[in-house]
Amino acid sequence: MVLLDAGLFSKHFIVLLREGFEAFLVLFIILGFLSKTGRSQFRKSVFLGAGLAVGLSLLLALVLYGFHSSLEGQTGKIFEGITMWITAILLGGMILWLIRFQVNVSAMKEETARLADQNRGWGLALLVFFSIFREGAETVLFLLPKEGEPQFMAGLGGGLLGLGTAFGLSWALFRGLIKLNYKAFFGTTTALLLFMAAGMAAYGTHELIEAGWLPALQAEIWNINPAVGIDGSYPALHEKGWFGGVLKAIFGYNGNPDLLEFLIWLGYLIIGFGLWAKWSKK
Repeated sequence: MVLLDAGLFSKHFIVLLREGFEAFLVLFIILGFLSKTGRSQFRKSVFLGAGLAVGLSLLLALVLYGFHSSLEGQTGKIFEGITMWITAILLGGMILWLIRFQVNVSAMKEETARLADQNRGWGLALLVFFSIFREGAETVLFLLPKEGEPQFMAGLGGGLLGLGTAFGLSWALFRGLIKLNYKAFFGTTTALLLFMAAGMAAYGTHELIEAGWLPALQAEIWNINPAVGIDGSYPALHEKGWFGGVLKAIFGYNGNPDLLEFLIWLGYLIIGFGLWAKWSKK
């Protein structure tokens, strides 16, 4: 359990660092712009939109996690497989959409000014709500527990550390205390998220194969899991070892994958990184 927790700690840290950074950055940009232009009276609308986004994200997490934990056996595998596939598709779409249509700070400030000048506090609240809820929904989907994993609380420390780091980083950037290579930061975290999403697609395929909904093709194309120790301990590189366990929790690593499972994983990455390369040139 401790080994799996280490993987979940890392997974929660990465996801909440990336998603939290984007959410906090949007919040600081809008609040800073309102203060500098003498429109501070609309700050309540900003906090209202942010609060609603966080509240709805938490509600979504409770509903999905609660429903997920109530299912067992064959039904649980089918639900988990379908959910992982839907999640992988949705997340891949969101990630690639953000690559193609990155947040335009100037456009965001212009929209904020337009809404404030028209005295449309509710419009400003909605702008903030949708910007932050998108990040919250992505976080919930990324952190859906897999079969045999502890629930969200097991990775809470990593999530809080990631969220705290995201807050500190975005605040320091906003205050001009540090500089950040945005291209390198978002490039690295985007690549990590694509690998996570590919792992979810592969894991969903694995569950649907076990449930009999998909053909096995070839049950095991290789097995790179080192032999278990005489005392029953798992070597570090075994998918249940300390390092393999971290890779499994974050990226859905499987030391003995089915052929279809591997093809889905590889195809997802080829399409994802291919579209990224294509749209990044524009």
